[in-house]
Amino acid sequence: MKYLIKPTKYEWDKWVIAKDNLSIGDVRRAILNSELFVSDLDDSIAHSPTRAFVKKNFFKNPLTLIWGAFSLLKIMKMGKKSRFEIWRTYFTRFERDLAKIEVNIENAAKRLYPGITEFFGYLEEHCPHQKQILITRTVEKIGMPYQAILGFDRGYYRQFDKYKVVDELVNKYSPKIISIAGDSEEDKEMVDRAKASSIEYCLGINVAGSMKKINEGFDINIGRNWKGLQEIINGRD
Repeated sequence: MKYLIKPTKYEWDKWVIAKDNLSIGDVRRAILNSELFVSDLDDSIAHSPTRAFVKKNFFKNPLTLIWGAFSLLKIMKMGKKSRFEIWRTYFTRFERDLAKIEVNIENAAKRLYPGITEFFGYLEEHCPHQKQILITRTVEKIGMPYQAILGFDRGYYRQFDKYKVVDELVNKYSPKIISIAGDSEEDKEMVDRAKASSIEYCLGINVAGSMKKINEGFDINIGRNWKGLQEIINGRD
């Protein structure tokens, strides 16, 4: 893989790394020509709002402490691959806690990654043919502020088999090109599903916590700063 945009001393998290066969122009054309731009929420476009809610309410419910202890044991035994099952358990067992969530647009905006508002603003202005879709495991109360701020056309919530939503979108819209952004293996499943479908091209975008967490299964990797990708679609050569 190679740098399309290198980090700087002052913006160490603004970088874009792509597969060797992709140029800046290729990435720009893929994103701007996509009929669908699909994105995950937690740790993809914002510092995880779901994790923030759980931390805030962790000690308010004794059962959450038990869930936390069992989750830690699972992670120690199975690694991060167990987080899918861990979150499914949380969303299933703590419905009452989730029902108490208060929507706060201002706080949601503070959690967004740098450059993400400009990125989606550019898509809204220059890509009238494109639909932006949010697909997330979290609940609607947590995700809706982000859907509203960034102007997603639709949000799919509590999705534990995200690739099935990709199947639905491909069947519904018959797109030729899709871009998919995420940060996990479950999100890569969406990319793989799209690439295996009848579409012509899918650009997979991994949002990595650091360069040590690059996933070469995606077409491009970016830091938790979307300014680099925003510069690319805005015409940087």
